[in-house]
Amino acid sequence: MAGTMEGLGIPINGGYTCYTNDGTTEYLTTNADGTMDFTFANLGADNYISVTTTNTSANTSGYVQSFYTSVSHTGGMTGGQINCFAADLSLGGTIAGVEISGAYVYIAESSTAVTFSSNILAGYTAYFAAFGSACDYRAGFHCYSAEATTYNASALDAGLLVECAGSTGTWGSVIGVMGVSLPKYFMHITTAPGTERMIGTGALGNPAACTVWAKVLIQSTTYWIPLHASCTS
Repeated sequence: MAGTMEGLGIPINGGYTCYTNDGTTEYLTTNADGTMDFTFANLGADNYISVTTTNTSANTSGYVQSFYTSVSHTGGMTGGQINCFAADLSLGGTIAGVEISGAYVYIAESSTAVTFSSNILAGYTAYFAAFGSACDYRAGFHCYSAEATTYNASALDAGLLVECAGSTGTWGSVIGVMGVSLPKYFMHITTAPGTERMIGTGALGNPAACTVWAKVLIQSTTYWIPLHASCTS
């Protein structure tokens, strides 16, 4: 019979290792410093770590959260990354008809109907407190691509994809802005215009004063939006 304990059990102090039913395959290592390492191999389709939270209390304040992390880094840093959550997703083999995401959020109404009142419903929320020091870049969402050219020129390749589900699902707008003050600019681009890129240069005709334009693709037709450096009407 495979053993189910290491020694006389899990030690109160120090590290320990947990094994699967075969008694030889490690799946959890708790290190002496308290850090934990999970290892799952060839277990098929499953929720490898599953947390189910059910709350029927009428809360008036506080938080209802299945996961919480607090990272406080005050020692300075000159390279690398500081993240509360990080995910590396490696793909191989034949993948077809699969939705692939670094993180997936599904929000639905339960059997008990929801009565909304002054709520914000969001799949992802990033709140920035006021900073006393300026930074080079600030973004609520940062999407980075290492591809040198458009990856799917014949399909869809976008940093932000807004999908209207089914034949009737829709959004009120692609980008929504709320709050007391409007942003200073609608768009901020740090790359110089180019004739074959999103922001292009060249006369488009009337009005003749327009020499810079934005390019959009609607289905298979390209359209240009004139951009004026300044105008009187």
